[in-house]
Amino acid sequence: SIKKNFNHGLGLTFRGEYRAKDNLTSTDVFFLRLTGSYKPCPYFSTALAYDFLGSSQKGGTYGALVLSPYLKQQHRILFDLQEMYKVGQWSFLFRQRFLSAYASPLTVAATDSLGQAAEASLPGAWTHILRLYPQVTYAIPNSRWAPYLGVEFYDSLKPGERFFLQQYHLFAGTSFKINDMHTLQFAYVLQHKTPTRTPSRRIHTLCVNYIITL
Repeated sequence: SIKKNFNHGLGLTFRGEYRAKDNLTSTDVFFLRLTGSYKPCPYFSTALAYDFLGSSQKGGTYGALVLSPYLKQQHRILFDLQEMYKVGQWSFLFRQRFLSAYASPLTVAATDSLGQAAEASLPGAWTHILRLYPQVTYAIPNSRWAPYLGVEFYDSLKPGERFFLQQYHLFAGTSFKINDMHTLQFAYVLQHKTPTRTPSRRIHTLCVNYIITL
């Protein structure tokens, strides 16, 4: 991540993220994100972001066709409202994120019911999600370390599934401030998915984030 803070509480952030799976042998998710933020006071901020995201899909079925694995591409708009409060070494944060994502139309290799090669034309589709994220952080006195705990809930805003919990993420991590310009973050994330048509599953992820503040 690269951050630049301006006067009057304005900020700009560019972030790139890559996630691997299968013991780092294949791509799971990647995205590039540009965010503009505004912090009018120490207790509140808002942000608007655009990102392009690619995610690996195992395949599945589409009508009578069996899909081969493919890369799903999405254009996403994210709008954040964030409240924060600090007491001594403790910091509390609550973020509400409204996300609208458009999955681009794709032509995917497939096989038909006779096992013959075929192609499936997947139409473009919108999804709308509300993500709620509370976090608590403790800045260790006379130290560069600041451990934190957080949880994020993904709630569908789709008609008929409104506020259906799609998944949640549990975070346990810490930041390490190298200096005023450079910061490292380390985290463990437990991702629990609860899709409607497949059994729930858990994903364990280790994360490293490098932040440059200009």
